[in-house]
Amino acid sequence: MNQTITWGAVAGATGLIATLYFVSGTSTQEAGANPTSTPNPSVVLAEPKRSNQATAAPVDHPSTAEPIVVAKLDDTTMAPKNAADAIQSTLGADKKTGQYASNNIALFASRDAIQQAPAEVVADMNDRWLNINDGYLSHHTHWHDANRSDVTFENFTRSLYFFPADEKFSSVTAVCKNRTNYSEVLLYADGKKWFDLNQGGRHPDSVTLWDWYNTVAIRSGGQTFIEHVTPKTRRWNAPISRDLSDEILRTGQFEVYVEANPYRSSGKVLSKKEKQSSNENPSLNLKTTVTIDNLAEVQNCFDTRKASRHDPIETAAFDDNIHWIE
Repeated sequence: MNQTITWGAVAGATGLIATLYFVSGTSTQEAGANPTSTPNPSVVLAEPKRSNQATAAPVDHPSTAEPIVVAKLDDTTMAPKNAADAIQSTLGADKKTGQYASNNIALFASRDAIQQAPAEVVADMNDRWLNINDGYLSHHTHWHDANRSDVTFENFTRSLYFFPADEKFSSVTAVCKNRTNYSEVLLYADGKKWFDLNQGGRHPDSVTLWDWYNTVAIRSGGQTFIEHVTPKTRRWNAPISRDLSDEILRTGQFEVYVEANPYRSSGKVLSKKEKQSSNENPSLNLKTTVTIDNLAEVQNCFDTRKASRHDPIETAAFDDNIHWIE
């Protein structure tokens, strides 16, 4: 079940009771918080509906997605040759053209994310979720300056608390798609696509995630990236450097940090009353360290570089022997 988490001091109790399995959600408006700030003492959160199974996964949560299963073979069936083929065999038949939601998921928190978090972080999370339009911003400082001069990977990743994403996002299978005008390395977690590394098309190199994020930061080796914008659609896309793209495909490892937005959950903008009465999840800032298990299968995906609409226009060199007719 998906619900807002509340905090209370119960005499004789030890530790934090976590009954929720969280999915991150975000908004088209920007908001942030300093996790070390003291929550508003006047905030009163709704009591959660509890279950006897504290760690049970929600029925409709992405954690219940079917694992990748290759069908039994008969005499006329060819077995998939690699991990990418296995994913294609299970997903291809059900894809609905033009509908992002059918095969794409967003990062969501690990089961024990709340249990591991400091009490003040969880209290701040609930305060931010319920009171973003009701006093929260008046007693919290945003993580960057108004002029955005300090919007850097280092400042972002050390200024906010990031809940660990589910372990499904740490060890992933990749698929290389070479198309006419662009190429993609698509990352799958538990049979669902959640991250695209793109070359060509709109940008020379870019990344795509699938939620309403305010901020996304990525690091691979010594290469870093951060984008801090107001999202316009659930398909979050931004250009990255070729150096970062090359490093991801060279090492097969990278870190991802995302800043969720408390205005939107499951694609909907909710009022405080709606948040209190619904089963929607509070939005979480999340992080994960990714390893591509089948790196050799996709490592050369971008060897043939595709042109993009944002490629620089080369200046033509003029021959001094050319004489213009007046």
